[in-house]
Amino acid sequence: MTAWNEATGMTNHSALMAEVREMDYAALIHVANDCREAIEAMPEGRKAGHYMDTIHYIGMELRRRREAIKPAKAA
Repeated sequence: MTAWNEATGMTNHSALMAEVREMDYAALIHVANDCREAIEAMPEGRKAGHYMDTIHYIGMELRRRREAIKPAKAA
């Protein structure tokens, strides 16, 4: 399953979140930078919303990973 449906021009958010969750740290950073560059180049482009969603989900994933490695607070 792909996160972008070319026929409808819509993002499958569940598939996108699953794709992002499978990426390693280097891939997350690389994809986020690529998406930013694509948005800067064509802010009104057909996939600009998809790229913004991708950046958003990457940020969520990076936060999830960061919080997963925080030491537990003492009671």
